[in-house]
Amino acid sequence: MASFKTYWIDESCHGIGEQDFDVYIREARYLAGRAAARLQSAADTDFARVFNVIYKTPKSDNDRFPPPYLYQLMHGFGHERDWRTVLDQTRATLVDFSTNWRRTNRRQEADVRIYSDAGERWVPTSDPEAQFYDPINHIYATGELEELYEGQAFTSYRAREGVPGENPHRVTIDLREMAWEGLETNAPVSLGEVHSVISSQDLTQINIGDIGEHLITRLIFHEFMHCSAYGRDDAPGDNEGHTSGWEYCMRLTKSQACAGAESIAYLALTAGLAEMRPQNKTTGGFTIDRTWDAIPGSHDLPDPSDFDEDDMGDDDIDQELLQKLAEIRRKRQGNRKWDDVPENLAIQGTLLFYDSLTN
Repeated sequence: MASFKTYWIDESCHGIGEQDFDVYIREARYLAGRAAARLQSAADTDFARVFNVIYKTPKSDNDRFPPPYLYQLMHGFGHERDWRTVLDQTRATLVDFSTNWRRTNRRQEADVRIYSDAGERWVPTSDPEAQFYDPINHIYATGELEELYEGQAFTSYRAREGVPGENPHRVTIDLREMAWEGLETNAPVSLGEVHSVISSQDLTQINIGDIGEHLITRLIFHEFMHCSAYGRDDAPGDNEGHTSGWEYCMRLTKSQACAGAESIAYLALTAGLAEMRPQNKTTGGFTIDRTWDAIPGSHDLPDPSDFDEDDMGDDDIDQELLQKLAEIRRKRQGNRKWDDVPENLAIQGTLLFYDSLTN
């Protein structure tokens, strides 16, 4: 992922929130750089805890995973030798996003093209595998247009092949009307606005889910993760199909988080919030509750139902296995690390202010 990549911003994006939409992209890339640096530090136990909460596993986990499924659809299915740990995949993406992108004024060369035009350029198509076509960027979209515009944004990556002068790896990002709802409720939509709010108040805790909900910086980070360079997925959402938010991140398994777009976006956002301080504070920052380490349990315990004792004959019963199953059940009963209980502030998205951080 060391090659140079570019993005292009349509005029429809400017003047809605920040006069220059590039502010949000620069903020997102800054967050990526800060998160990458903090993951690199072996002494940064605060951010290691954040990583553990979001990815359901510690930085030291040596389990290796394939690239995200969307990435493999885009580039082909590779060999197991290319699998990497959660930490390595996450850090590589953060470093690349923070360092290897530039804005361009030439749309056709851009890897990513960003719009907020209410879908005006999409036209119906007779293609049996797609319902709409973008004749400007030569990209197909699947689904009803009304459905495509129900959430905050969507990224389209099925590019028509063989179009002269077009970047073969192009994707488009469409911001929907819902993306800008924060402007109507006076919620911060940029990282700079979040900083202004926090620095003007005397806060001891904040909620990352509330902050991230309307943050265009977080949203554009997420959508960039769907581009050809990263191909990160959206795991199945809730009953309404939502695939964003802190609560959504907390429902993901380790493998889903490793491949997910929203998990890495919230990891980066946490790195940015750690640099913000309430009024009258000159050091410290916000991070995950440090007492989370004392909550027992592990998200990665195998499910006892994977072992069906009823199917075993007396001669087949392994006493060591039965003891292991009993231990798993015991630990699961006390597993509260990823339970939404009152004392588990981390799962609820509550960040506490500490006078000193380990970064």
